[in-house]
Amino acid sequence: MAVLIWRFLPAGSTPAHSQPVEAKGRWADALSKPITWLAFSAYLFFNVAFWGFIGWMPTYLNTARHIDLKHLGPVASIPYLCGFLGMVTFGVLGVRTVYRWRPLLVAAGYLLAGVFLYVTFTAKHVPACVAGLSAAAFFLYGGFGPFWATAIDRMPDTMRGSLSGFVNLGGQIGGFVAPLVVGELVTRTHSFTPGFLFMIGGLVLSAVSLASMQRIGGQPQISQI
Repeated sequence: MAVLIWRFLPAGSTPAHSQPVEAKGRWADALSKPITWLAFSAYLFFNVAFWGFIGWMPTYLNTARHIDLKHLGPVASIPYLCGFLGMVTFGVLGVRTVYRWRPLLVAAGYLLAGVFLYVTFTAKHVPACVAGLSAAAFFLYGGFGPFWATAIDRMPDTMRGSLSGFVNLGGQIGGFVAPLVVGELVTRTHSFTPGFLFMIGGLVLSAVSLASMQRIGGQPQISQI
């Protein structure tokens, strides 16, 4: 990882602002902008699905499908391989082909992830279940790069670090809540269906937030590679 960062991460540039900006005013201005809260909510709702997916999928496969991942061997790695391919594919699309529509790119990916989560828990056979799981991983992981490019491009350049932390706070809230809620739903209903619907609902709400970011957020800066 260190070698890859050294090879591909662009060199830092001289900050455009040499004069400090009063912190309180920046925060008040940034938090008054809808784009900040849309990014916050988009990441919160996404993490509801992502950490529900990460936390409960092995239990679902073992309990409902009688699939023990440790007995699948190389097959168990397919969803993670698809997640890697999703990150590369969406990264290339987001920086070159559709950089002006990054929020819509990520929103579409999240909606497709929701579709394949539905395929996963409604599939009648194990191969179809694994295929749905792999496709869902492709789109869930794929959105990471373009999402952060979207959020950072639309934040004040003097506060990108601070506001990235604020948006990440939303993600941590979603990640904390999701396994608890999914677990409670599964326990009360004795079915994984409500848990999956809860995760899919999170992806839909995240996609709505991202589409709103596209509508009101203006044009991003152009990234050159």
